[in-house]
Amino acid sequence: MAIGAFADVVFEVNTDRVFTFDDFKYDVKSRYARHELINAEPVLEWLGMDTQKITLTITMTATLGVNPAVEMEKVRQLCLSGEADWLVIGNTVVGGRLWVITETSSKVEAWDNAGNILVGKMDVTFESYAAEVPENDR
Repeated sequence: MAIGAFADVVFEVNTDRVFTFDDFKYDVKSRYARHELINAEPVLEWLGMDTQKITLTITMTATLGVNPAVEMEKVRQLCLSGEADWLVIGNTVVGGRLWVITETSSKVEAWDNAGNILVGKMDVTFESYAAEVPENDR
């Protein structure tokens, strides 16, 4: 059963493969200019929304039908290519927008005696992506 996907990375659980994530965190924030005043509180001026950010941790285990080295490299290449795509969880496009992977960090927790990765974890950061500058900001 597919839990979700980003580009060609499919999060799923079935009898042959378990490829899921934990620690899903979705951050939304606004941008403000801070105007310092003498003998008064600073005044905040709302500039607009900032990019949205999602972080999650993917655990990859060879005994659960996943090749951690291959999957880690696939996610790294998505980060390095700048490819924007939909992040889908369940049947929902998260945030109703395109996302890019802006950062990855991987950790190997277990190797076999031939140097193959048995268990790996990867922290992945997605940021919302706007393909063009809005008309009023040009």
